[in-house]
Amino acid sequence: MLTHGYRLVYNAKTAPTDYIPSLIAIDEHQLGPNAKDLYFESVELPKHTITSISYSRWVSYDSTPSLTRDPIVGIKAGALSYYVPYSELVALLDDADCDPVTAAMIRALGSNT
Repeated sequence: MLTHGYRLVYNAKTAPTDYIPSLIAIDEHQLGPNAKDLYFESVELPKHTITSISYSRWVSYDSTPSLTRDPIVGIKAGALSYYVPYSELVALLDDADCDPVTAAMIRALGSNT
């Protein structure tokens, strides 16, 4: 079970100058930072059941130096919506608390890459 996720709070243009994001997302084809970069903050999640997982159009800025970029995944759990880098989601498969339905959704998402 995911214990934290990320909530979109600013873009690079609107963020306070002293704000330090927990996660920065950029467009998948972008090479460097720009004013449209999205800033996310980490949030603790209540116990929940994931009902939907889908790729967003963003990748983690931290993955830009590598040839394989880490996509940002949108997750819904009932009325709760949040984002997580794909690498963090895949790590959930090793968690003993990962329910079989969520594990199947993660594996199906991975097969669509």
